[in-house]
Amino acid sequence: LRQVGRMAFRSSDQVQAPSLVIQGSQDDWVAPAATRRLLQRLPASLRYLELPAAHDLINPEKPAFQEIRQALLAFANSED
Repeated sequence: LRQVGRMAFRSSDQVQAPSLVIQGSQDDWVAPAATRRLLQRLPASLRYLELPAAHDLINPEKPAFQEIRQALLAFANSED
């Protein structure tokens, strides 16, 4: 899995689609600093949301879920 992550990072500068990146600031699996390094490589339209959450961002029982849901819906409905 780490090798796949490294390969994705190396090719991230070729992404052409708009991207939404959501990061938990308390994530102990993917460090926010690593995500910020990735953001610098993405050339396409980019939206970034960092929330006070852990790695389980899509758990509907977590406090950040409603904000994540709203961000996803707004991104999906955007024109860029």
